Amino acid sequence: VGMLQAEVRFEKSPRWTPAFFAGFARMATKISDLDHSNSFYSGGAGIQYTLDPENRTKLRLDFGVTNRESGA
Repeated sequence: VGMLQAEVRFEKSPRWTPAFFAGFARMATKISDLDHSNSFYSGGAGIQYTLDPENRTKLRLDFGVTNRESGA
């Protein structure tokens, strides 16, 4: 199993923070079996709202897609 994931956040205001994310993974039982048919790609975006800044309580909603399905 090999994977890579990244996320970027932009603090636009004290309470609202949009985010974008992407990921890649490749799975196989043996290294010799690693090929493109075992690859998974994902990406998406979300928004985070800070409910209580003092306690850093946040609510977040994301929508993501993969090369196989999508969902929130």
